[in-house]
Amino acid sequence: MGGMGRTIRGSYAQYTNVPATNVVPIETDLPWPDLAAVPESYATAWTCLYGNLQLSAGTTLVIRGATSALGQAALNIAARADVRVIATTRNRDRFSKLEALGRGTSCSKVPTSRVG
Repeated sequence: MGGMGRTIRGSYAQYTNVPATNVVPIETDLPWPDLAAVPESYATAWTCLYGNLQLSAGTTLVIRGATSALGQAALNIAARADVRVIATTRNRDRFSKLEALGRGTSCSKVPTSRVG
């Protein structure tokens, strides 16, 4: 797996050079600090789902703690990959958020209970 911070240095630099193919213009009202944080969760989720798990359409994916930043990113990515998603959260009040994030997927409402 390559990319910024793995095989290309500079992921935490104030300034860096990247290939033009890695840059996508967007319109957003997000402030720079918030916008800069987006790749942290999404790049990690993408690498896990496609680089490590080789996620493909028709598979079933269990996302434990799906209301975390990483879990939400994974759920968003999986929702566009024609994957059956089983998402967990400890808080029943967050089920509706999981269903909204996983629109287009089969999102099961499975609470995670604490042990101990």
